[in-house]
Amino acid sequence: MEKKLKLNMRKNKKRKFLYLVHGVPDLDHYLPIINILNKNKNFIHYMLYAKKKHQIVKNDLHKNIIKTLNVTEINLEDINKNFLFILILKLEYFFEKINILYINKIFNIFTDLIKKKLMSNNKFLEFLKDSQFSLIILDIQVVKKDYKNLNFFRYILNCILSNSRSLKIPSIMISHGLKIRYEDKYPAKYQNIFQPDYLALCNKYEKKYYREYIGKNTKVKILGDVRYDKNWINFLEKKSKKINKNFIKKKGKTNILYLVGNLEFVENPVALKNIDNDIYKIVQIDEDIELWIKAHPRYEKNVLPIHSRVRFFFNDTDTNLLLQNADITMSTLSGTLFQRIMKLKKVIFYCPWKQLLSKDTRTIFDNSNCVKVAKNFDDLKIAIKEIMKSPNIKKTQADKFYKQYVSANTSLNASIVSNYKKTLLNIVK
Repeated sequence: MEKKLKLNMRKNKKRKFLYLVHGVPDLDHYLPIINILNKNKNFIHYMLYAKKKHQIVKNDLHKNIIKTLNVTEINLEDINKNFLFILILKLEYFFEKINILYINKIFNIFTDLIKKKLMSNNKFLEFLKDSQFSLIILDIQVVKKDYKNLNFFRYILNCILSNSRSLKIPSIMISHGLKIRYEDKYPAKYQNIFQPDYLALCNKYEKKYYREYIGKNTKVKILGDVRYDKNWINFLEKKSKKINKNFIKKKGKTNILYLVGNLEFVENPVALKNIDNDIYKIVQIDEDIELWIKAHPRYEKNVLPIHSRVRFFFNDTDTNLLLQNADITMSTLSGTLFQRIMKLKKVIFYCPWKQLLSKDTRTIFDNSNCVKVAKNFDDLKIAIKEIMKSPNIKKTQADKFYKQYVSANTSLNASIVSNYKKTLLNIVK
């Protein structure tokens, strides 16, 4: 183990938090919380990577921040030192590197079964007993109580939550991103799932959407989206600029940043392909346009068109860096648009997908003065031309938007991170 975990500190009265990390969005929401709690020496932080660390911690900004935080990183092989288990993890990494999709899928199905046998539920029980954690923190996740047919990642979450409950360790689920799309009628989606002791939401509207997570004893806290705390954003942008001094931005070009939204809920592959084609056509609007496409961390495309004025960026590139250098920011569904609104910059919300859903589908951008809404490619061309001439949005407009959706009814300059700090300290008093 790279760091001695010192988990058997039964006599130590310090509070220990365990953060379950499985992707970039939840990591983005844990770091500001750990950062503010780090100032209090009575709290110790552990991050358990429920997936391979290299799949999650890719960009230099994340690596740099984690190094500066007083946090212990735990990998699955730290919990289970079985030779065969570690060998399987190494083989998975090998097949992932050679990237033969068909072989990877078959191999992962096979290894998932073996890993579940080797990583028994008792392993997690022993780990939690020895660790004496005060609180389990994870993002809002569908975790089934019946673990038999779960993939290995869901199986890990099931073992952690079921054992923490039996050991009376409280759990809190926090949002890994503000809900953008709403519907008036939500069909019942999930049955027999874990309902946490605490559920932290970004705004009051999300209670309806996440109602299946709210059990008889679940306490709901409206705390805002911690990722968009103004002081934290300023810190990220400043640090990103320092780390990425060699980032090259072509002179004389209008840089349009397209943040890919996860549109997997749209069950129409032809329509999704048309949306992609619209995005690639942006470079045809003007020869001075350079298009930057930032892939969604969980929705990366394998086949990408090649064009001299199209640049693609993945998890190894920090989004904060791109946001600062882009002239125009747009997306089909990304909450990262809020970061530009916070800086009083108008953004483009491209939503032709709404026409494919029911009439009661709405978004938080529909009636906002902070964005330009484009429903088709003709709208998009007009929006791009207009936004270059538009003045910055007014602070009162951004403030109203943030109070309603992002910052739990506090002003744009208020600390969302402090909302979480206060809540977590109260839970573990």
